[in-house]
Amino acid sequence: MAIWRNGSLGFYRGVFLVAAAYDIVLGAAFIFFYKPILDALDITPPDNKSYIHLAAVFVLVQGISYLFAYRNLVGNADLIRVGIVYKAAYALVAIYYLAIDDLLHWVFFLFGVLDFGFMLLFIGALSAIARARTPARG
Repeated sequence: MAIWRNGSLGFYRGVFLVAAAYDIVLGAAFIFFYKPILDALDITPPDNKSYIHLAAVFVLVQGISYLFAYRNLVGNADLIRVGIVYKAAYALVAIYYLAIDDLLHWVFFLFGVLDFGFMLLFIGALSAIARARTPARG
């Protein structure tokens, strides 16, 4: 289907639907199931669970913002820009802590790699939006 060809707005709508599902599920999982998740990763939970809940709810809300982008890419380009900054920030923090050998668990580096990939796709979405806004010549 032409709408799903790489670089089309339809393709990027799909990217944002996947990103929304990823962040909403990840955020909700850490809100409601942080204890079994941390146990499975052999991570001692912090004494105060608010640290986990504050970060998890941010991830969940960011996922909701990707649903807005999915619904209207062109009209939500600024949310896409925020998503780029968010994904870049997480990836850079994960890389930093990995570099200084102080990352809590390797899975957080994996999340950083995924976020870096999403960031690149989000940048591609902005490029596709710019192309869609430019009148065709001919």
